[in-house]
Amino acid sequence: MRFTLTFLFICCFFLANGQIVRTVHQSFEKEQAHLLELDLKANVEIQEWTGSRILVETTISLEGANKNIIEALIDAGRYHLEKTENGQSLLLNFKNLQNKLAVRSIEIYETIRVKIFVPEGMQYDESLAAK
Repeated sequence: MRFTLTFLFICCFFLANGQIVRTVHQSFEKEQAHLLELDLKANVEIQEWTGSRILVETTISLEGANKNIIEALIDAGRYHLEKTENGQSLLLNFKNLQNKLAVRSIEIYETIRVKIFVPEGMQYDESLAAK
Protein backbone atom coordinates (compact mmCIF):
# COMPACT_ATOMS: atom_id res chain seq x y z
CA MET A 1 0.00 0.00 0.00
CA ARG A 2 2.76 2.43 0.92
CA PHE A 3 4.56 1.67 -2.36
CA THR A 4 1.37 2.32 -4.36
CA LEU A 5 0.82 5.72 -2.74
CA THR A 6 4.45 6.71 -3.29
CA PHE A 7 4.25 5.62 -6.93
CA LEU A 8 1.04 7.62 -7.48
CA PHE A 9 2.57 10.71 -5.87
CA ILE A 10 5.63 10.51 -8.13
CA CYS A 11 3.46 10.05 -11.24
CA CYS A 12 1.31 13.05 -10.32
CA PHE A 13 4.40 15.18 -9.75
CA PHE A 14 5.82 14.40 -13.20
CA LEU A 15 2.47 14.88 -14.92
CA ALA A 16 1.97 18.24 -13.21
CA ASN A 17 5.47 19.44 -14.17
CA GLY A 18 5.75 18.01 -17.68
CA GLN A 19 5.77 19.75 -20.99
CA ILE A 20 3.14 22.45 -21.42
CA VAL A 21 2.26 23.74 -24.91
CA ARG A 22 0.18 26.83 -25.75
CA THR A 23 -0.46 28.74 -28.96
CA VAL A 24 -0.88 32.51 -29.18
CA HIS A 25 -2.27 34.32 -32.25
CA GLN A 26 -1.66 37.89 -33.36
CA SER A 27 -2.40 39.85 -36.52
CA PHE A 28 -0.88 43.02 -37.92
CA GLU A 29 -1.88 45.50 -40.60
CA LYS A 30 0.55 45.51 -43.49
CA GLU A 31 0.22 49.30 -43.81
CA GLN A 32 2.46 50.58 -46.64
CA ALA A 33 5.28 48.12 -45.95
CA HIS A 34 6.63 45.95 -48.74
CA LEU A 35 9.32 44.20 -46.64
CA LEU A 36 8.82 42.22 -43.44
CA GLU A 37 11.90 41.96 -41.23
CA LEU A 38 12.04 39.46 -38.39
CA ASP A 39 14.16 39.65 -35.26
CA LEU A 40 12.83 36.56 -33.53
CA LYS A 41 14.91 34.23 -31.40
CA ALA A 42 12.68 31.34 -32.45
CA ASN A 43 12.14 28.72 -35.12
CA VAL A 44 10.31 30.48 -37.94
CA GLU A 45 8.16 29.19 -40.79
CA ILE A 46 6.77 31.62 -43.37
CA GLN A 47 3.86 31.01 -45.73
CA GLU A 48 2.26 33.33 -48.23
CA TRP A 49 -1.50 33.66 -48.27
CA THR A 50 -4.14 35.70 -50.11
CA GLY A 51 -5.15 37.88 -47.16
CA SER A 52 -4.11 41.50 -46.62
CA ARG A 53 -2.96 41.17 -42.99
CA ILE A 54 0.11 39.52 -41.44
CA LEU A 55 -1.00 36.65 -39.22
CA VAL A 56 1.32 35.16 -36.60
CA GLU A 57 0.87 31.89 -34.75
CA THR A 58 3.34 31.46 -31.87
CA THR A 59 3.58 28.03 -30.25
CA ILE A 60 5.29 27.96 -26.87
CA SER A 61 6.50 24.77 -25.25
CA LEU A 62 7.80 24.83 -21.67
CA GLU A 63 9.62 21.87 -20.16
CA GLY A 64 9.45 21.60 -16.38
CA ALA A 65 6.60 24.08 -15.90
CA ASN A 66 2.91 23.89 -15.18
CA LYS A 67 -0.16 25.51 -16.74
CA ASN A 68 -0.17 28.44 -14.30
CA ILE A 69 3.38 29.43 -15.21
CA ILE A 70 2.78 29.51 -18.96
CA GLU A 71 -0.48 31.42 -18.48
CA ALA A 72 1.31 33.99 -16.29
CA LEU A 73 4.08 34.42 -18.88
CA ILE A 74 1.56 34.93 -21.68
CA ASP A 75 -0.47 37.41 -19.59
CA ALA A 76 2.73 39.31 -18.72
CA GLY A 77 3.43 39.76 -22.44
CA ARG A 78 6.56 37.62 -22.74
CA TYR A 79 5.44 36.26 -26.12
CA HIS A 80 3.82 39.46 -27.42
CA LEU A 81 5.27 40.57 -30.75
CA GLU A 82 6.11 44.22 -31.18
CA LYS A 83 5.68 45.90 -34.57
CA THR A 84 8.00 48.71 -35.65
CA GLU A 85 7.41 50.53 -38.93
CA ASN A 86 10.37 52.00 -40.78
CA GLY A 87 9.31 53.48 -44.11
CA GLN A 88 8.72 50.61 -46.52
CA SER A 89 9.69 47.92 -43.99
CA LEU A 90 7.98 46.41 -40.98
CA LEU A 91 9.98 44.81 -38.14
CA LEU A 92 8.50 42.15 -35.84
CA ASN A 93 10.30 41.16 -32.65
CA PHE A 94 9.63 39.78 -29.19
CA LYS A 95 10.11 42.60 -26.72
CA ASN A 96 10.36 40.51 -23.53
CA LEU A 97 12.42 37.41 -24.35
CA GLN A 98 15.75 38.59 -22.96
CA ASN A 99 15.60 36.85 -19.59
CA LYS A 100 16.03 33.13 -18.94
CA LEU A 101 13.17 31.39 -17.18
CA ALA A 102 13.63 29.95 -13.69
CA VAL A 103 11.25 29.03 -10.90
CA ARG A 104 12.67 28.40 -7.45
CA SER A 105 16.19 28.34 -8.94
CA ILE A 106 15.19 25.62 -11.42
CA GLU A 107 15.65 26.59 -15.06
CA ILE A 108 12.65 26.11 -17.34
CA TYR A 109 13.42 25.26 -20.95
CA GLU A 110 11.28 26.94 -23.56
CA THR A 111 10.91 26.23 -27.25
CA ILE A 112 9.24 28.83 -29.43
CA ARG A 113 7.97 28.14 -32.95
CA VAL A 114 6.52 30.97 -35.01
CA LYS A 115 4.43 30.48 -38.13
CA ILE A 116 3.87 33.67 -40.10
CA PHE A 117 1.35 34.13 -42.89
CA VAL A 118 2.37 37.06 -45.11
CA PRO A 119 0.28 38.61 -47.88
CA GLU A 120 1.19 37.40 -51.37
CA GLY A 121 3.94 39.48 -52.94
CA MET A 122 5.30 40.82 -49.65
CA GLN A 123 9.03 40.31 -49.30
CA TYR A 124 10.52 39.10 -46.04
CA ASP A 125 13.94 38.96 -44.40
CA GLU A 126 14.31 36.26 -41.79
CA SER A 127 18.09 36.57 -41.44
CA LEU A 128 17.77 37.51 -37.74
CA ALA A 129 15.43 34.62 -36.98
CA ALA A 130 16.84 31.41 -35.51
CA LYS A 131 16.54 28.45 -37.83
